[in-house]
Amino acid sequence: MVGTDLHGNSAGAKLCDGFELVNQSRPGQNDEAIKDRYLEIIRKYNASFILSGPENEVLILSKHRKEFEACGCEILHPLYDDLQDIVDKYKMHKRLEGVIPQAAFYNSSDLHKVIPPIGKYIAKPFFGRGSNGVFKFEANTADDFRIVPNSDYLIQQFLEGKEYSVDVMCDLQGNLLNSVTRTRTIVDSGISMVSETVKIPTINEYVEKIVAEFSLVGLSCIQFIENGGDYFVTDINPRLGGSGVLSFQASPIYLKNFKSLLYKETMDYTKVYEYSDLKMMRFLCEIYE
Repeated sequence: MVGTDLHGNSAGAKLCDGFELVNQSRPGQNDEAIKDRYLEIIRKYNASFILSGPENEVLILSKHRKEFEACGCEILHPLYDDLQDIVDKYKMHKRLEGVIPQAAFYNSSDLHKVIPPIGKYIAKPFFGRGSNGVFKFEANTADDFRIVPNSDYLIQQFLEGKEYSVDVMCDLQGNLLNSVTRTRTIVDSGISMVSETVKIPTINEYVEKIVAEFSLVGLSCIQFIENGGDYFVTDINPRLGGSGVLSFQASPIYLKNFKSLLYKETMDYTKVYEYSDLKMMRFLCEIYE
């Protein structure tokens, strides 16, 4: 296993068989440089798969999927056309209109012609990771929406309720292999610190519809919030979730299918929702040298 990072002072670098430095990915600015660097790493280590994290890097890797595949390396992330709609929060919600229930949402550039009802809202940049640029606000008059930048921002009805993350694994053709739902019991700065696996048929139904809409190759993490007895999608992350290791521990078939995917062996499509009840508490672990 070969790790990459922007700097060498990375704990992950101490856990991998090999480690390489890469530059920060900036789609539309350094696509060729990032592609060439990863092709160099692939050839050096004879790598068979890439599993990335930052969405800006995933975009570039998926865009040049054919060149990586020509070197014998598969990209374990959605196809580029679908990926573009997944990472753009407004486009993601537009694609899911009429597919599954969603909280009311608006494009900030349309506020001159459409004024949302008064109430509580959350504003998110179209593109971004984590909570950067995200803020909540309450609109009591139309003027209160002026707090949101007038372009490239999603305005969405703010829903309060329990949060859930779903670790989804699909094969290279986008077929669903496994789906594990877990609660976000304790969240700190957007990071789930305590998680528990749960089984919710309605979420399973919505996950299947999302997988049918988007080509979710490899590992993805879909987030929902419960409100008023239903479940609303809040985000689709085209990568392994931060607490995704819980799914590997709770579901032997999830782990087996992942290994089979990597070694190009026969996978089991018959136990999609088979996993045990399990709680996980995260903590930091120091590394010294």
